[in-house]
Amino acid sequence: MQLLVLAVFLAAGLTIYFPSLKAGPVFDDLHTVEQNPALRSIELKKFFTDPRAFSSKPGNWPYRPVTVLSYAVDWKIGAGSFQPFHLTNICLHCLAAFLLYLAAVMLFQNRRAALIAGMLFLVHPLPGFSVNYLSARSGILSGMFSAASLVSWLKYNRQRQGPKWIWLAASLG
Repeated sequence: MQLLVLAVFLAAGLTIYFPSLKAGPVFDDLHTVEQNPALRSIELKKFFTDPRAFSSKPGNWPYRPVTVLSYAVDWKIGAGSFQPFHLTNICLHCLAAFLLYLAAVMLFQNRRAALIAGMLFLVHPLPGFSVNYLSARSGILSGMFSAASLVSWLKYNRQRQGPKWIWLAASLG
């Protein structure tokens, strides 16, 4: 059942955001992605130790290693094409909506209400900014990891036997 719901979220997200697959870089995407030499190769140590890997623009160096790593993987896959970047943003947003659905199921014990909540998040225009704007991927990742943390904590809180510490560790990660 959950795989079917995930497939529905992916299908809906791809349908809604399909036009963005043809889009190029805008605004900060230029120095964060297109002109960023750090993305041309996957260097884990650099991504996790040097904030300058985030952007080619001097001074615009927030520490976001997971975001930079995801950009480098997209660059490697697409060889300069922006389609993989947009597709990753769409898939991450769909996953965040699905995780929100899972959390709502656990909290409210109502699959229909949870599906509506997840779909509203998926189709609402406000997160669309982050989905369409490559440089806003950190916002999608933040939301996705927050939702995953909530789901993990809820599983930890509900588990009666077995290794509960795994869910606790996942919720804190």
